[in-house]
Amino acid sequence: MTARTIALGEYVFWDSHVTVGHGGKFSPDAHLTVGSYSMICARITLNTNHRIDIGEYVGIGEDVAVWTHGSFLPILEGFPADFGPVSIGHHVWLPARTTVLPNRRIGNNVVIGTNSLINKDLPDGCLAGGIPVKILRENVYPSEDPARNAKLVGQVLHDYAELAAYKDLQANLAYDEAKQTIRCNEVVFDLATMRAQGTFTRTEEDFRDYLRRRGIKFYTGKPFTSVLPEEYRHLLYPPNELL
Repeated sequence: MTARTIALGEYVFWDSHVTVGHGGKFSPDAHLTVGSYSMICARITLNTNHRIDIGEYVGIGEDVAVWTHGSFLPILEGFPADFGPVSIGHHVWLPARTTVLPNRRIGNNVVIGTNSLINKDLPDGCLAGGIPVKILRENVYPSEDPARNAKLVGQVLHDYAELAAYKDLQANLAYDEAKQTIRCNEVVFDLATMRAQGTFTRTEEDFRDYLRRRGIKFYTGKPFTSVLPEEYRHLLYPPNELL
């Protein structure tokens, strides 16, 4: 990591082999900010020749590159060069193998297709993708649809019940659509406030992690943890290590 300042919010997930700097990094504008609840996956390049500002609840997938400078051939012969900051808003999904070029702004509530080239600004609430990027739909996110959400929660609980049985976990699940709460044993997950109340055991922590995988993230001050199925535990850990 090479930058004048690096500022991270709370609950930021930071994976391995992330490069901050990487070429043209010794400038007065070499700053990086990452907002709370964001995810920086593996093998990402954040080129801080100029500042990069990443908002809250931003997911950046593996092998993404965010560039704030681009130059090689002589500009006096008409070749292009570009230098400038990059701003990424709140609630943005920038998936695997995407590249962001200098002087670009991505708005809030934006989803981008995998393997895209961001060579222009993207407005709030859009779905975009491609090489180069195109706006596929505008004013898509966020959306309110109670009937859709009730169906989705029902599917999540159905799927987790199967997973819990496979893991030999006792999970008594219930959904109160009127109160917008999910109950897993004695823990109540409030979808309106995104707060959870009750005593967590390994089962409830496993369920909390399963919700995270669906983008429904309850932060309790503890890391997200998942219970390994028994057959994987024996594959990964010799019997004497399980004692």
